[in-house]
Amino acid sequence: MQTGNFEAKNGVDLTYMLSLEKREQYYKENLEFLNDKFGKNVHCVYAVIHFDESTPHMQSMWTFSEENNQKDEYTVSDVNTAKVKSALTSAFLRRNKELELIAGTDEYKKAFEEFKVQEKPKIIERQLAKMNKNKSDKKFKFESGTSPFTKDFYRTFNEEFVNDFMVTNPSINELKNKVKVFSNEDAEVVVRRTEKVNSSEDLDRTKFAMEKEKKELESKIGSNDYSKNKFSNISHNIIFLERFIILDK
Repeated sequence: MQTGNFEAKNGVDLTYMLSLEKREQYYKENLEFLNDKFGKNVHCVYAVIHFDESTPHMQSMWTFSEENNQKDEYTVSDVNTAKVKSALTSAFLRRNKELELIAGTDEYKKAFEEFKVQEKPKIIERQLAKMNKNKSDKKFKFESGTSPFTKDFYRTFNEEFVNDFMVTNPSINELKNKVKVFSNEDAEVVVRRTEKVNSSEDLDRTKFAMEKEKKELESKIGSNDYSKNKFSNISHNIIFLERFIILDK
């Protein structure tokens, strides 16, 4: 969550404006959101809320497995489609080292579709033979190529978390309302807590540069290495940047 100058000016962590019960409720709902996003075969090993650092946060560990329901003989319908898709993609990447096609082009897409038509039956046949040969008496299994952590997952996870979960979460909405009352500033949920000042510099970088220049100034003044005019100019710049950051936030 991001607000204006209220948090920095008062040294307040916004999280502590919620009661302990509300924070615990939020983390439980957060855990449910993760469980839903990771899929049906996910199992939470542990989830711990850390209150001993500047910003409370949850750390969790997950494992993925499914029941290993053995059959006397597997058929084509039992072959994991996600594994077939993953195998086709990997195989075509190897083939494309010879073709040297540019990914995303019409030529690349056409070649990939033709490759799938040709190679998919072979991959299914190989996987089926492997399934019928490599029987296991283990109760659970995890098949490679079936992980939910794909490129699409990482690309969309933060946006879905912010635009779906955080927008409707009761604890977060209560926190937003409290921040508005105490600070007289708007509060919003953002993917990153640092928004751009302009096209090339963000708030954190500007703040770092200001702090660095301030320390250099103090050092120079201590050694009488700055003129009165130079001191006045740099002081004016620091004050201006501080006001600019506050207004921008």
